[in-house]
Amino acid sequence: MDSITAHNLTFEDEVLQVLSSAKDAHPHDVDSSIMAMMCVERDTRFYADTLHAVLSQSILPGTLVIVDCASRVKQTMQTNLQIKINSSKLAGAINTRKSLLQNANNIDSNNAIDSDSKYRPNTNRVNNTRVNNSENKSVHIIIIPISYAHSFGDAIEKSLRKILPCAGVSALWLLHDDSRPADFHCLEYLRETWHNTPTASVLGAKQVDWQGNILHNVGMYAWRHGVHTLTVDGEPDQEQYDGRGDVYAVSLAGALVTLTAWQTLRGTQPWMTTFGESRDFCRRVCLSGGRVVVVPSARIAHRRARLEGIRTRNGDARNHNNSGSKYGVAASLVAKQRYKYTDISIFLWPLIWILSLPACFVGALHSLFAKHP
Repeated sequence: MDSITAHNLTFEDEVLQVLSSAKDAHPHDVDSSIMAMMCVERDTRFYADTLHAVLSQSILPGTLVIVDCASRVKQTMQTNLQIKINSSKLAGAINTRKSLLQNANNIDSNNAIDSDSKYRPNTNRVNNTRVNNSENKSVHIIIIPISYAHSFGDAIEKSLRKILPCAGVSALWLLHDDSRPADFHCLEYLRETWHNTPTASVLGAKQVDWQGNILHNVGMYAWRHGVHTLTVDGEPDQEQYDGRGDVYAVSLAGALVTLTAWQTLRGTQPWMTTFGESRDFCRRVCLSGGRVVVVPSARIAHRRARLEGIRTRNGDARNHNNSGSKYGVAASLVAKQRYKYTDISIFLWPLIWILSLPACFVGALHSLFAKHP
């Protein structure tokens, strides 16, 4: 890793620097049945913290896929991160250029094009990380370039088409680049609940702010063609909702999703956008007979960069003078409207649209007199 220079670093070099600096990890185990997938956009202010938090987990995923949504890398790259269980250091050196393998050597790129065969049994296991020494295990690192992803779920699905099928992987740990595990045991709690609740298809984490103090949501419930968190905005996390279990929807940021559920439903619907695809995916899971469970002990610190207006729609960082929650409100409202319409029969759409005009006027007057703009 000393060969990496401080100037003119490529994206893959930056990732490898983060990997090499993660020397304080104390993992109890590496679970090869879990594949973590983190999408990184053009705004790279938060991904290093998220990657550090992932590598500091008490249980590490057997495969870590870093999805480059800005196409900074030109081809799929791979390396293995050797770790020593219950050690204070990550063992083994990580070579920069030489250890990165080209896509053609390890992944059949033809399967990425043939959508009908993308989930066939794979004879070349991507997560082939076993070592002879029982005290050492390996985490497989994959960097995948993705272009023109319409949403977070769309980027995940396009990445899976390039690397799936892979034997041994049973669940996906989905992460935004601005949604970091808030403690060392996030994945461990998710995995424990998954093992204790084998019928669960989606296991979501408690969503808190970037500092880990303020609640965003602890699962969501359906009411009147919408989804509601039933938490007070800005409420501090005092474990007051930690008794929740089965819910209607959770945020996919930091969620553990079974691969079977993802394959069966063919991922998310990009039309719902990143703001609405979590609710829509969980709705389809429930309608298909699956279970959605929230795990309050697993905490995700979510910066919500796009919703809070510090990131543009295209994934670029906004400067301090041109940022704010007002830039994320419109897209959030569009996602809510799309969810509402898709929850109603298509034959009622014209009537709902006509009735929405006076309803908006009445709602605006109510907000005005209630002094709640």
